[in-house]
Amino acid sequence: MAVYFYTARPAALLDEFNARLIHRDEWKRIYTWAKSEDGTAFTHVADGWVDKAWLKPRIDSDKLAFNIFKPIDSPASAAVYSYYHGEIVEAFLRQLDLMFELVSSTPRCADGDIWA
Repeated sequence: MAVYFYTARPAALLDEFNARLIHRDEWKRIYTWAKSEDGTAFTHVADGWVDKAWLKPRIDSDKLAFNIFKPIDSPASAAVYSYYHGEIVEAFLRQLDLMFELVSSTPRCADGDIWA
């Protein structure tokens, strides 16, 4: 259950995503995601979805990966998984499309996921 953004500059892609969460210009800002309290992961902020899971970034040599992490007290359901994956892809396609070449999403658990 991971999302992969393939790019020659994965660290720069993550840096730009972080910058867009707090950007002053309204048209550049990503309002739908927020960092976790410890700053290591992201959650969606829409009503009914906040803190249902977190996506934790990992920088690989050719991609920026996001693994899903469930809340401590409940599993991440298929609905949560699909919502979070769809929303992170939408945010990157809408705001950061020139910084990656390909995006893929796994349908089942992947290395680094904590979902059940």
